[in-house]
Amino acid sequence: MWNSARRRLVGYIPAPDASPELVARLARQPADELLDLVCDPRETWWRRRPCALALRGRVPPAGVPRLIARVRDVKDVAEVRRAILEALGDAELGPHAGELLEWLRAARSPRSVTTCRRRSCSPARACATPRPRRSSRGSPPIHGRTGGSPARPPSTS
Repeated sequence: MWNSARRRLVGYIPAPDASPELVARLARQPADELLDLVCDPRETWWRRRPCALALRGRVPPAGVPRLIARVRDVKDVAEVRRAILEALGDAELGPHAGELLEWLRAARSPRSVTTCRRRSCSPARACATPRPRRSSRGSPPIHGRTGGSPARPPSTS
């Protein structure tokens, strides 16, 4: 999908930069071209994010389902997903409003996000690791073990 419009957009963003000036320059580009770049997961996240911010207030109605699909993809970069949500905040969602609201409520529920205490995750930050299960004995959950699995094999002595 590398046409002249895509090359032009990529030329506007040669390096990671999401300055207000860049977003304003991108906002003068056709919304459909920005939408194509934002929804292409092969494109770098630092190009997709300013394009998503430039879509604020001008998301084409036909592009709403594509943007919602990108937001719901948990494998996508959080900064891009956040920028898409900002763009969708001003969009006319039509029949997709209920779908997005339902997803937002589910994503906000305490069961869907947990605070991770592993050293590899930053403190008090939501972790993408699935919430660990409690063991049947009521012991606290531990990352990397399923519920009920012992920490060590029982001693034979």
